[in-house]
Amino acid sequence: MGGDVADPVQEAYDRTAVVYDRLTQADDYDVWVGLYRQLIERHGAPGRDLVDLGCGTGKAALRLASSGFRVTGIDLSPEMVRMASAKPGAEEVRFLVGDLRDLPEAGPFDVAVTLGEPLNYLTDEGELRASFRSVAGVLRPAGLFVFDINTAGFYSRLARTMSVEEEPESVTVHRGIASPRQAEAADLKIDYFATADGVTWQRTSTLHSFSYFPPAHVERLLHSGGLTQVAAYGLHRGELISGSDEERDRKRLVVARKDPAAPCP
Repeated sequence: MGGDVADPVQEAYDRTAVVYDRLTQADDYDVWVGLYRQLIERHGAPGRDLVDLGCGTGKAALRLASSGFRVTGIDLSPEMVRMASAKPGAEEVRFLVGDLRDLPEAGPFDVAVTLGEPLNYLTDEGELRASFRSVAGVLRPAGLFVFDINTAGFYSRLARTMSVEEEPESVTVHRGIASPRQAEAADLKIDYFATADGVTWQRTSTLHSFSYFPPAHVERLLHSGGLTQVAAYGLHRGELISGSDEERDRKRLVVARKDPAAPCP
């Protein structure tokens, strides 16, 4: 995004970077990264150079580096990158600030991954196509792109969901709401309350606006971006399922490949 207008996604993550790991402590990244490694091994990649797009505070990037990949992590938020770079083991990962829609010249890579919602923050299919082209531009020929994307069923459930997580010094409230932009999508409001003395509380609120991209549209946009979809899996109750069901599954995990005959960046 150009000009002086702040990117709302960057702004939200810059403001919550310091507490991000606490906000996501319920997420089992060992399992999550294990699913990605399984798909990379199953479908094969030309080498071990990997880029984690939307790497956040490095929770996946550091695990991937410890499992034998040469990892670069790229995130839109400078504050998230700063937090990632300060973690133990960060010297094994190259962390960069960059936009998924227009990636820096950091490759070439054998594998690109996005874990979580980076693609669902894109506002429309034009941005999704630009991101696919950008990913293809940093991949070697025959390189893999493994990513997840939210399903219609997940959004339907999210819009009716509220949860509260309480700890001695913090309270986190997640509230799903219907998207004002897209009937098939939903947004998420997160309110984080923290106290240092048990008396005075500070509140940090962020709104996460998501988009829905139907499976057929994703496959078509991959092709127009220089990538070919080779497999799609459903994520249901933490397990990968061959094929995907838009109502049942939490996410759809997609494996795409760059044309082996394409020139190397």
